[in-house]
Amino acid sequence: SRLSDFLLYYNKSLSNGNYTYLWREQLIDSKSPGLAGLYHLDNRSEFGENATFVYDFSRTGNNGNMRGASFTNGFFVGGFDFDGIDDFINLSNPSSLEFSNADRVSVCAWVYNREASNDWGPIVTRSDTSYVLQKKNANSAWQFTIFDTSFHITESTAAADINKWTHLCGTFNGTHVLLYVNSQKQGTGTTGSFSIR
Repeated sequence: SRLSDFLLYYNKSLSNGNYTYLWREQLIDSKSPGLAGLYHLDNRSEFGENATFVYDFSRTGNNGNMRGASFTNGFFVGGFDFDGIDDFINLSNPSSLEFSNADRVSVCAWVYNREASNDWGPIVTRSDTSYVLQKKNANSAWQFTIFDTSFHITESTAAADINKWTHLCGTFNGTHVLLYVNSQKQGTGTTGSFSIR
């Protein structure tokens, strides 16, 4: 699959899917409160990007190390092609990506899915015990998961489109786990008392 542009917010939930197509047409302030990561994946040498280095355009400096993926065309400009086996971007373990029970989180990405498969397809993940935006294995639905002492999951109503760019945004607002696919709200998962680890 290909990935082009993704962002991470903490202490911010996105309540309306209309923001998605304004992503590049509307300036995102890199000093926006809560913006923990903004990655264009354009392989821009003036920011030091190359085959192994991914620049974070947010104020947090959560730059990443590319492992195995190759640069290709993206939704806007560039993107990276991941083999679904062992390619990934490693953001290490920065404190600005740590979440607590008082935090909200939003994770958004442009994704080009090349195939239907029975394999899990993680897109952006903190860990299995925090948050995961992914393609589910059984029915290839898009899925956003938050974990405290149990999993709180919401997923798309239809299988992931193949050979087509899709905008995904998973968000947790403190009570509900929400998923938007191309600005359309999907299912909602409700949580009880909540703590993200």
